[in-house]
Amino acid sequence: MTMTDEFRISVELTRGEIAAYNFHHIRWLLRLDGVGFCLLLIAAYFSFTSPDAGVRNTLNILVFWGVLLLATGLSQPFILFLQIYIFKSPAVAIQMLPKTYSFSDSGIHIDTNERGVTTPWSRVVEIKDIDRLLLIYTSPKLAYIIPKRYFPSSEEQARFIALLLGRIKSAA
Repeated sequence: MTMTDEFRISVELTRGEIAAYNFHHIRWLLRLDGVGFCLLLIAAYFSFTSPDAGVRNTLNILVFWGVLLLATGLSQPFILFLQIYIFKSPAVAIQMLPKTYSFSDSGIHIDTNERGVTTPWSRVVEIKDIDRLLLIYTSPKLAYIIPKRYFPSSEEQARFIALLLGRIKSAA
C-alpha cells in the first residue's frame, strides 16, 4: 500500500461502529455515571440501615437528587442508543451510506452518492486508534471513521497510519 499518487478505501459503517464512535466521545459521562451509581447505592444502603432518623432523612434527600442527576447523565447515552438502534434516525442512515475516502497529496476527498468534499491535510488535527475504529479528526469532535475490518492486517493498518502521518507532517 503506497500513497505516491492516491489511495482509495470504500467504507460502509454499521450501527455498532456508529455507536462506538459516539460513545467514545461521551465515555467520560459514562464513567461519571458509573461512579455516581456506586455512590447512590451506598447512600441508599445507609438510608435504610442507619439507626439515626436525621441521617436517614438526609440520605433519602441525597438519594432522590442522586437519582435525578443520574437520570440526567444517562439520558445522553440512552438517546444515542434510541437514535441508532430503535428509531433509526435519518442522520444515522446518512452516516451508514457507502462512501469512498481518497487520500492524495491535496488531502482527503470523500465521495458519497449525493456529494463530495475535500479536506486538506492541514485541517487534520489527530489520528486515533480505538477498539474497532480508526478515527481521523478534523476538529476536536468531528472525525472521519474507518473501521479496522477494512485492513487485512494490523501491519497494513500501521503502514496506513504512518503514511497518513507523513502526509500531515509534509502539509504542516
